[in-house]
Amino acid sequence: MEISLRINERIIDMTEVLQWILVSLIGIIGYFLRDVHVSFKYHRIKSEEKELRLSEDLGKLKGKIEMVQQQASNDISRIEQITQLKLDQISKDVAKLTEVITKLLDQRI
Repeated sequence: MEISLRINERIIDMTEVLQWILVSLIGIIGYFLRDVHVSFKYHRIKSEEKELRLSEDLGKLKGKIEMVQQQASNDISRIEQITQLKLDQISKDVAKLTEVITKLLDQRI
């Protein structure tokens, strides 16, 4: 009887040890799984923030491109106006020179 009690005690001790080992392993695995989950959430949030920043930067760049296009269009219009004014002035000056030359030729003849 004593031997069977000792064997039963050893079996109980071994099962308790195995239970502690299993609980410890499950705890360790759970800790690492939680750590992986937290890291995944952190990286997902960071990637969403980066995506948001990139879309904001893209919007700003599109706005700048539109502004530069508008400015270039305004510059071209202004250059066309200035060129037209200068051509008109040159045309007037040539007309005056032609008139003066005609008068000079008339006086010499």
